[in-house]
Amino acid sequence: MSSLDQTRLLSRAYPSDVLEAIAAAIYLSALPQHTSSLDPLYASALNGQYAAPTSLPTSFPLSSWPEPVARHTLAALCLVSRDFRNAARPWLWKRLEVNVPRNWLGILDSVCGDEDVDPAAIPQNINNLLEFDSRALASPDPSRRATSPDTRAFSPERGYFVEPVSPSSPDGPSGLGSVPHDLLTPPASRDPSPIRLRMRAVSPGRWRFVKAINNTVHHSEPGLYVPTPEDPSPGRHVRHLDFNHFRTIGLRRSVGEGINARFVTDARLERLLKEMPNLQAFGATEFMDSAISTSVLAELILRGSPIPADKIRPARRGRGSQQRNAHPNGSDSESEDDVDGDEADEAERLAATKALEAIDFCGCVSTVFVSALHLFVQKEGLSASPSGRKFMELRRLGLRGVTTVPASTLTALVLSFPNLTHLDLSGTLCSPALLEGLQAAGADRESGPGMRLKSVALSRCVRLTSASIARFLIGPSYDSWDGDHASSPRQTAGVCDELTELALYGDHQYPNPLTEDDLLRIVTSAPCFTSQTSSMTYLDLSSCPVTTRVLEAAFSSAHSQGNRASSLRSLGLSHIPDLPLASLTAFLTNRAPNVEVLTLLGSCLSELSTAAYGSSGRVGEVALSLIVRSKLLDPLCSLPFRIQGLRPIVDDVEEKTPTRLRVIEFSPAVLNLLPPAPPHGSFSPHAIQSPAWTTVRSRGGRAWYVDASACWVNGEFLRGNTPRTAALVRPVQEEISRLAAIGASAAGGHGSIGWHARKMEVLHGLGMLGREDGLYGAVSFAYTTG
Repeated sequence: MSSLDQTRLLSRAYPSDVLEAIAAAIYLSALPQHTSSLDPLYASALNGQYAAPTSLPTSFPLSSWPEPVARHTLAALCLVSRDFRNAARPWLWKRLEVNVPRNWLGILDSVCGDEDVDPAAIPQNINNLLEFDSRALASPDPSRRATSPDTRAFSPERGYFVEPVSPSSPDGPSGLGSVPHDLLTPPASRDPSPIRLRMRAVSPGRWRFVKAINNTVHHSEPGLYVPTPEDPSPGRHVRHLDFNHFRTIGLRRSVGEGINARFVTDARLERLLKEMPNLQAFGATEFMDSAISTSVLAELILRGSPIPADKIRPARRGRGSQQRNAHPNGSDSESEDDVDGDEADEAERLAATKALEAIDFCGCVSTVFVSALHLFVQKEGLSASPSGRKFMELRRLGLRGVTTVPASTLTALVLSFPNLTHLDLSGTLCSPALLEGLQAAGADRESGPGMRLKSVALSRCVRLTSASIARFLIGPSYDSWDGDHASSPRQTAGVCDELTELALYGDHQYPNPLTEDDLLRIVTSAPCFTSQTSSMTYLDLSSCPVTTRVLEAAFSSAHSQGNRASSLRSLGLSHIPDLPLASLTAFLTNRAPNVEVLTLLGSCLSELSTAAYGSSGRVGEVALSLIVRSKLLDPLCSLPFRIQGLRPIVDDVEEKTPTRLRVIEFSPAVLNLLPPAPPHGSFSPHAIQSPAWTTVRSRGGRAWYVDASACWVNGEFLRGNTPRTAALVRPVQEEISRLAAIGASAAGGHGSIGWHARKMEVLHGLGMLGREDGLYGAVSFAYTTG
């Protein structure tokens, strides 16, 4: 017996809920974990064996499967047997990532059906089905079960037979109408008909079809329960849709074809979204932003919203709300005083769908998108006023790189989502008025605690001022600050009180507007820095005036009570030429010893440049290399000096390095002078005395100096400086060495290789510590401009 036959027999031996649990476990194994190891997925280090970790965070074994592995596994399960296919198919469709045009057209065909069906023919098709098919009603009356068994269909869900009604009966076609017999039987007892239910969804046919059936049944038999017909379309399973990997480059299409014959159009995208009533996350990119029209924005944002008062149908006298406007043939009655039927149906359909939780518009700058967003804000009456229309369900919003949307439109859009937890405004025309509106949304209200942001990115926002940023982070107490953080009143409720990730990145082209005084106020008065419950994990102050005074004051409140900033894991201090290296080392050792990733691109130029030593030749290069080793790597990443024999070594207790620092981002000029690691495959099991630091480059211009011997293994941070830890970190060490060997030119498929992301991960809610690939990964780890 072959292995395939054994698998098929095994699938028959288990009930359907067990098979569904297997498929669910495969799908969940590819979801990124919220406790991140900060490392890429080292898939090649496992040689195809994806072991399960016992604790998080972990770099090895992998914390999650690569998404293609889980997708191919679910697709293979669908080919095993019909039972496995029914169990795995919903999980296979939960996450859709559009990559190439053929993939996009295939998704359209599978979810929406044929595109050539006339929308005007949908009501006529429904009426034909209702008129010519025989109607079957379920009846518990034994007298109505005397029909021949050949004409009855047994319903295992209801426990009795379903018999067709004679066409000459009052309930038949000559009476009030008919319901197809196939639609009232369980899915397992009928063959799916792609013609019946796969009509064009531009005015969603399936939703209208089911509604017509319900109207007919309730008009004929008000007390009869009829289950909703099973929808064979896979669109109802989709929870995640993004165009992160979508490209049209390299298809040898002319400019005219790219403009007049686009693959992703607004009509197609709207059609697809209407077939996904349970969608929760949507991601767009600059390669398809011209397809985001006003109707597409309405389909995305208005989901789950209450029906507007001007589109509610008037209440009718009759037997229940289900009979409202019901006509015997299943269509809606028309009268002059009724609202427009199409608009009312559309409002009811949107109210019945599930609201989105995450939207990412990263890089959407086309004129079509900007105009559509402006018209949508005007049409729906969105404004910065607290009395404006609000959408309560959206939690995460990514607007990074949306550089052409006016500040007024941006303010009205963002403030219409009062329950945001993740907000990325990097590179936008964000104004101080928007920050004031967010602060007002976070104030205590009678109906709830207000907005509480967990992750905020305000990188390269050219219209913000120093005072607006400080007031946004500190709150109203900013105006009463007297220079003494111990006596200054601290705000008890604010939008940034629970902030765990803050990105204020700036560079030489667009520096951060914060002044030293305002930065000092932030680190000494903002609740996200001073609260005892503060859990700041990601902080980027690049181009901010970070001085010795600021470093000494940062996290001083927690340090005074014996607590150190143990939660801070990724710190960005790039583009600060006057950053003192000695003060930075003291801060990492005493206040933030758990920082693993540090960026010093263009910083500490007084010490980390060959010009500081009066020579640009070999003497300056050697001096620079020694400074990096003596002032950074040795005091932060090496074990304390010990003479063997003077101090006993306890096998159960391993000495720890002063900090967990293992990744440093330098400028290319500095990295070119640092010594490389041993070649790939030349690591010796006895070479455990010094870390294997090596340079890893991304596909773009960013590069990092990485300790290949340090990583997370099943929830334990290890550095390969003992025989035990050296053996455990060996797979990761070899993988980092391989990445360093291939270089940036060969890293075509490694867009997600890197550390300290500059883009917020929105779709899964992982924030600035999340990892992405595709275009999102390039923005996070490859682009040199933030």
